[in-house]
Amino acid sequence: MLRWHIRPAEMNNSHSKKSACKVGNNTPLDVLSRSLRLVSHNLTTMLVSVNHLSPELFWPQQSQPLSPNENDKLNWPNLEIFEVRTSIETASGSYALLGPDENLPHQSFPGRDEAEEDLSYVLEDEDYWRLIGENPKHYFRTRPEHEYFNLLAVAIAKAASQMPKLKLLTFKMSADERKDYEFRYLTTTISSRSFPSRFPYASHPDDDGDDYGFPRTEWMFGCGQAQLMGWKQPLEATKLWKEKCGDVVDNHIVTWEFSGRMNLSSYLPEQGHWRRTRDPDL
Repeated sequence: MLRWHIRPAEMNNSHSKKSACKVGNNTPLDVLSRSLRLVSHNLTTMLVSVNHLSPELFWPQQSQPLSPNENDKLNWPNLEIFEVRTSIETASGSYALLGPDENLPHQSFPGRDEAEEDLSYVLEDEDYWRLIGENPKHYFRTRPEHEYFNLLAVAIAKAASQMPKLKLLTFKMSADERKDYEFRYLTTTISSRSFPSRFPYASHPDDDGDDYGFPRTEWMFGCGQAQLMGWKQPLEATKLWKEKCGDVVDNHIVTWEFSGRMNLSSYLPEQGHWRRTRDPDL
């Protein structure tokens, strides 16, 4: 088993940052994500908490041919649990989440002074909050950036197709301490009840809390369905999951349908409910 924690790069008040990718042959390469992928080849359990990752963590994103060594490691014969916690800052220097489309229903957010006042506790352990992606705050970033999530979904599905013993795979991005954006794959042997503290969003009004009894994938977003702007798991990824798990696999998108202004003193917005939507391609 490998547990990996790394201190993230500092960010300035404008929330801008440099790319963490190394440029070779005029092509940027996320060396950290690639290295973690190679290390995971012979593991049974891998738990990663690090900022600035990319889909390279799961599958090569480069167009040039792979080296024989790297190509041989595109399988995980023993991996059972693969859990990743990161932030919405990506290795390329961009963000996985965008601001809301003002023309669609969206949540209102606290003003700058109010938000900064709410962050006073961060000074007590700033490195830790940066490590798990909950500082700096990104209240205004709620909408998934389609290209990034498309690449991520396909990369995860490709990797999972080469993990014959996989029971649990999670990829959680923290936008702030009130909401996470998460992908998760669970088999029939591991459910949300097995790890209730890891899946706080499992107990929402549309979920009766029962184990499904079949493998499933879920994409969980801390924004309303309208703000997804049509995003869903790419068909390529859906086909790969069906090839791995058979026709019994299910895929859901879970969104937070809110109303009213964010309440800084509570974990979630004051008013709203979880909404679960099944992938029509399955």
